[in-house]
Amino acid sequence: MLSDFNENSNLTPDYEEPFLRHYIDPPDFLFGVDMNHNTVVDRFENDDEADYPYRKGHRGWNVYGGAEIYPGINLTVGRNREWLIAGEERSTAIYALLSAVRDISRTGKFEAFHMIKSVEDNIADNLLQWVQRPGSIGGLQPFDDPLLTGNTLVNQSFVGYKYTRGNLTFVNKFRLDHFKQRDDAADRLRDSAFYGVINKADYPFSIGRNITLIPRWKNMWRKRTQPRAVQLDINELSEIFSLSAVFPVLTRSRVEVGVEAIIFRNAVAIPDPLPPEYIDDFIGRVFTVQYTNRVQYQGYSVTSNVGFQVNDINFANLTDQDVSNTIAFIELYAGLEEERLGGRPAERRGWSF
Repeated sequence: MLSDFNENSNLTPDYEEPFLRHYIDPPDFLFGVDMNHNTVVDRFENDDEADYPYRKGHRGWNVYGGAEIYPGINLTVGRNREWLIAGEERSTAIYALLSAVRDISRTGKFEAFHMIKSVEDNIADNLLQWVQRPGSIGGLQPFDDPLLTGNTLVNQSFVGYKYTRGNLTFVNKFRLDHFKQRDDAADRLRDSAFYGVINKADYPFSIGRNITLIPRWKNMWRKRTQPRAVQLDINELSEIFSLSAVFPVLTRSRVEVGVEAIIFRNAVAIPDPLPPEYIDDFIGRVFTVQYTNRVQYQGYSVTSNVGFQVNDINFANLTDQDVSNTIAFIELYAGLEEERLGGRPAERRGWSF
């Protein structure tokens, strides 16, 4: 199985890999519908069953309609119901989805989505989800439905803006998820929310005839309030700066040299006892040298990379977790994608820029 977020199949997800993480955003920041209300966007769900409308032992219906209320603006409203054949569990929802997409010359591309739904759901839609721990190849692991929508009003919003002028690309994203618990559900769960903001820019430019420099900047802020008191809240800010230089060598080869710095700040105080998911403030630095050769073979583009990477991470308080290492790598890919420069990936991955 190939992960949606590790297309080069190495030991690091694309959204955490130095340089490449400028272009790929974590799944938390991507918008999508969740019609089974298990907090996982439907298109990102992984399981070992066929993609039928309903699972084995489930029955249901979904009635919806929509219209383009203005050029580029669409509204969809609907109601669905699902139940277990051999159980008492039920799921009902009334929902509305408003979407707007505008590509304005000289101004940029604007996207906005808002979904509101009133849900009463006590069906546990558990699944197998792809999980990749640091330094591992990843694999499918069980994911238990947290059952956050027993009687809940859910609001989900996404706003994105992309501006391109010449070599400059500037992107803004904002995502909000809010779960408002009602009646008996409010006695078991707290209201919870996720806020995410991304700002990023890159500007490749040439020096002379043969050298390309690619400066990049990315800012990510993420805040999550949890529905259960035992869970750790999240409030993190990351600033990522990088610079790559690309030198052509021969006809189909090039050398890339890059440096990257990341400044991470956690606004949540260090808890006691310390949970494994807590990340302390840190400053990280990366230096990479890579030689790339690209050839055509029987209609495929074959790319080989050889190089090394130096990583250095210094934590502000938990200094025993400091990291310093050097990694040598050899990679070989075969595919149909066009030439990419400085780690810039092909456009992909659905509702996002």
